[in-house]
Amino acid sequence: MALNSSGAYVSVWKILEPKSDACISVLCSNSAKKKATGTYKEEFNGFITFIGEANRKIRSYPYEPSTDPSTGKRAPITRLFLTEFSVTGGNTVRDENGYAKKDDAGNYIHEPIRLQCYDFRLADEARDTSVPSAEPTTDRGFMNIPDGIDEELPFN
Repeated sequence: MALNSSGAYVSVWKILEPKSDACISVLCSNSAKKKATGTYKEEFNGFITFIGEANRKIRSYPYEPSTDPSTGKRAPITRLFLTEFSVTGGNTVRDENGYAKKDDAGNYIHEPIRLQCYDFRLADEARDTSVPSAEPTTDRGFMNIPDGIDEELPFN
C-alpha cells in the first residue's frame, strides 16, 4: 500500500457493525496507476481499524456500498485520505532459535499487517489545490533596501 508520511488515499467498501464504541473495522482498498501502461494495480485490500476521531467520523456513512443502476457495478461508499495512521506487523515469524519459519510449501511466514487510522479527510478535500497565487515581488535579491538611504548604510 502506498503509505507515506503525507497520507494515503483509500476507497471504502464496507463498514462492519461495531463491536464497541472505541473502534470500528472498515474494508478499504488502494491502487496505484502504472505510468508505463496507464493501468491500475491494487496495492492493498483489507480491513483498517478506525480509532478516535476517525471512528467518530466514519460512523456517519452508510455501512454498505451502493450499486450504480446504469452499470450494475458496485460503487465505493466514499473515498478518503488517511491523514493519521499507523502500520504494524508484516515481520517474518521466527522460531525460538531466531530462524525464519516456513510453511509446508517453503514460503516464509509473516505476521499479519495491521492498519489503524486515527483521522481522515474526504479525498476531494485532500486534493484541494486552491492555493492563493503569489503576488509579484519587487525584491531585488537577498535584502530589500529602500531607495534613497544608501548614505546611511555602513557597507556603502
